Amino acid sequence: MKETQKKVLGCFGLGLVAAVTFVVATLPVPGASATTSVTDTIEVRVVGSTPNVTVSGITNGAVLTDPNQEIKVDYENIDELHVQLKWEDMDGNIHVCPVADLGDLGGAAGSLDKPLDLLNLGNGCGGYGDYTLRVYGKWGDGVEKEDFVHFSYQPTVINADEDDYPEIIVDEDNPELDHVQVKITKDGIIIWDKIYGRPIPNPIDDLPVDELEPGTYTVTSIAYDAGGNELYNPYERELIIEAPEVPSTGAPDTGGLFQNLNISKEDYLITGLLVFFVFGVVAFGIIIRSRSKSTTSRKRK
Repeated sequence: MKETQKKVLGCFGLGLVAAVTFVVATLPVPGASATTSVTDTIEVRVVGSTPNVTVSGITNGAVLTDPNQEIKVDYENIDELHVQLKWEDMDGNIHVCPVADLGDLGGAAGSLDKPLDLLNLGNGCGGYGDYTLRVYGKWGDGVEKEDFVHFSYQPTVINADEDDYPEIIVDEDNPELDHVQVKITKDGIIIWDKIYGRPIPNPIDDLPVDELEPGTYTVTSIAYDAGGNELYNPYERELIIEAPEVPSTGAPDTGGLFQNLNISKEDYLITGLLVFFVFGVVAFGIIIRSRSKSTTSRKRK
């Protein structure tokens, strides 16, 4: 009876380990919990009988350091096309700048290409500041279609992507720009300060970022004329220096119940097979020993 129980126990143990190993093998593949689906979107434009006006050439919300720009207006089914440009200067004064309108178009389709010299637009317009371009077309019984573009023209712009060092782009075409001051501050305290005179490098990209301790900083660029007067408001950009990352163990996420244990699927499989092997050897030894004792006892009888 005891021999039969031992055999049953051994077989049950082997079956249990095999079942656990099978369940572990069906766990999600490492990294599966972070998988996302991507769907491409195709935009189809249908041209109908309604008016359409689209402005291109200058991106909405752009900050420009080049005064030489060009606007392009595409239109369809438009009887009249009107272009308006407003400029808000450094002092907050708003000016209406002259931009030629197109006459009777007779419901036609076409495009308008117009160069812009933001330093000399005429009628007292031109210079650093914020601009609003409004283009609208009329069609039929007073039906209108319009498009807006807002942009800014400044002497310097600070570009700083997450993975790149900050650099200052400078307006090279304004003869009044004499020198640029660049400062790095933290909590209002100046950490680094430098003045760049003519010829001003473009871009200015020698900021001592590698020497900064982890923390949040502010990079400021100010453009001056020869008399030391600011040509426009200072341009500021936040700069975050992060502490070096601590190397990870490299074990992928298994997902599911074990997603926070930082143990890979391979670890589970190897451990399961090892336990299966050890348990099998022990069970096999118990069975052999039991048979040996049974044979010996029979011989004695």
